[in-house]
Amino acid sequence: MRYFYRFFAICTVGALGAATFAFAMVPQVAALFTASRSEAEPINLDPLPQRSLLYDSNGNLVGPLPAVENRSPVTLAEIPAVMKRAILSVEDENFYSHTGVNLRATMRALFTNVQSGAVEQGGSTITMQLVKNALPDPTKQGLSRKSREAILAWRIEQTMSKDEIFERYLNTVYFGNGAYGVQAAAETYFGKDVGAVTWPEAALLAAMIRDPRDYDPFINAPLAIERRHIALQRLVETSDLSQAEADLYAFTPLPTSPSQVAVPPKDYFIEQVKQALLDDPSFNLGDDYTARYNAVFKGGLRIHTTLDPALQLKAIDARNSTLPNQDPNGLFLIAGAKQNTAVACAELNDGAGHCLGTIALVSVEPATGAVRTLVGGPGFERSKYNLATHPPGRQPGSSMKAFVLAAALEQGISINDTIDGGQCSIKNPGGIPDPYVQKGEGGVATLVRQTAGSVNCAFLRLGQIVGIDKVIEQARKMGVTSPLDNVVSVPLGVNVITPLEMAGAYAAIANDGVFNPPYFVDKITDAAGKVIYQHESSARRVMSSQSARQEIVALQAVVTGGTGTRAQLSGRPVAGKTGTTDGHGDAWFIGFTPQLATAVWMGNSESVVPMNSVGGINVFGGTFPALVWHNFMIQAMDGLPVVPFTAPGSIPAGKFLELPKDKEIKQAATTSSAPETPATSGAPPATFDPFPPTTKKGKDNGP
Repeated sequence: MRYFYRFFAICTVGALGAATFAFAMVPQVAALFTASRSEAEPINLDPLPQRSLLYDSNGNLVGPLPAVENRSPVTLAEIPAVMKRAILSVEDENFYSHTGVNLRATMRALFTNVQSGAVEQGGSTITMQLVKNALPDPTKQGLSRKSREAILAWRIEQTMSKDEIFERYLNTVYFGNGAYGVQAAAETYFGKDVGAVTWPEAALLAAMIRDPRDYDPFINAPLAIERRHIALQRLVETSDLSQAEADLYAFTPLPTSPSQVAVPPKDYFIEQVKQALLDDPSFNLGDDYTARYNAVFKGGLRIHTTLDPALQLKAIDARNSTLPNQDPNGLFLIAGAKQNTAVACAELNDGAGHCLGTIALVSVEPATGAVRTLVGGPGFERSKYNLATHPPGRQPGSSMKAFVLAAALEQGISINDTIDGGQCSIKNPGGIPDPYVQKGEGGVATLVRQTAGSVNCAFLRLGQIVGIDKVIEQARKMGVTSPLDNVVSVPLGVNVITPLEMAGAYAAIANDGVFNPPYFVDKITDAAGKVIYQHESSARRVMSSQSARQEIVALQAVVTGGTGTRAQLSGRPVAGKTGTTDGHGDAWFIGFTPQLATAVWMGNSESVVPMNSVGGINVFGGTFPALVWHNFMIQAMDGLPVVPFTAPGSIPAGKFLELPKDKEIKQAATTSSAPETPATSGAPPATFDPFPPTTKKGKDNGP
């Protein structure tokens, strides 16, 4: 009975093979399937989905974006003879002589499979496999599907050359582990370009085509070895190899794990670029999200970014090596801060209920707006929230004073003008509290000295003189897009802003008052090399050169003798500003040289956790943030010429800036109705001494 069923199967499939052969070889018969039309419609193969590649600012490959299909098409000329011969010998020895359907191979496979009781050989030609892969139709099964494949294979052979069909097939076929096409397969299994594939490697890949899951060398090595042996023997039968060579190659070790060559990077910068491409239609990738998604993940784009990988590594090194525990992920323990109803550190905690802190760092090139580094937190695998770029941002504290000073200078106020920094009580009708009271930190001094000391009351008064609406307007000009509430305390940084916004704004000061919006992508080309996007400068002047140069003088004083002395770079001019929020929950240093502006933020990513005991100190902007900035920038500037800041023109003699009587209550209360930061607490204890004793140390007073 068993032989009867086998005989019946042979007859049945033989009839099918004969019918298929007839359809393939006789155009008049094939035309019956298009009898309702004057001629058969041409078969159009859609462009192959392929991965998009990211490049750094030097034109070097960073890595592929995650793709729907990991594919990197190559031309037939780029594929070595060993790869082509191995696949032809195993899959379709007579490919270059048949017309799309090989009846002899079909019948041979039929008899072999029936005799063995298993599928040992396939009868489909490479052209038929191409049809199956490129034009899938799940509704067609059995006889109907095979007939359709045969007919379409014959039609493809009438319109495409053999080399064109073979090249398309080699870039289409699936090899398992996400690898489509021979280039991705060579990368995935051997960590090399397909042009470097050897005979035993080519034999393994050819053997896997039939069933890439069962023949996967990573999970089923014995079966993979067996199938490779069969492939090597086929190469002997086709005279491509001698028996001695095949026997020798059979002992070649199999790969044991996927190569990292084809693994997409997981990084904050990469994710920022990816999201920008998907969300922003200005990149010319499509008018809707679906079109942009297909372009990014299927279109084979070549995306040239602004990333400087050397600076990126230096930023990560500075972060990791500066923090007290030198954690490889840039995390630090906030001693005493435990999870409770008030403070929740769901992701960033040490597993014992203690909150962990992290650092975000972003660098912008003032002359162009190019973002050169981006450290968005403790690592994308640990926390996908990008602290450097994603809203809502964090309170910038006293680093907001740079916008107050810029607005004042634009109104004709000069850095030589003086203002009172003593205790202040600002009328705040309709606000809470009213009046808004802050403890004084000094007397009357120039705006340079008040900036260097980060004196709160001086800038609360200056904000009222200039107008809070004008301060917000100036921040907007300088690239701040985060929501800003018009409140008395704006100069103290009570609104939330991202580090990227702060770096871009300070870069405008460094660039003589010209703002270049920060950007991540320089150029995009399609798979054929056609440029579809090119970054164009949208620089705009946001403050006069004289105002920018005066502000730089004041911000230099912060570093030379104020709250940010730890940011000093020996022999190189530096300007910047510290920022610390109430309770030490956020700490900042944003600074620049003429060549690079960098913002550093420090805190817990999920909650405002008081950093009252980190490495034995209370964290201010002038402590760890300024030191991380210094340790990064000293590496970033290494080898670059020392460029001085341009001095401002003639500055008029100073005048006293007095707050109008309707703005301030002269007899302020003796206690503050707003949180305060004691002026004396800004200096860390003597045990925290990362600089030589000759270096001046300052403090960061207030938020």
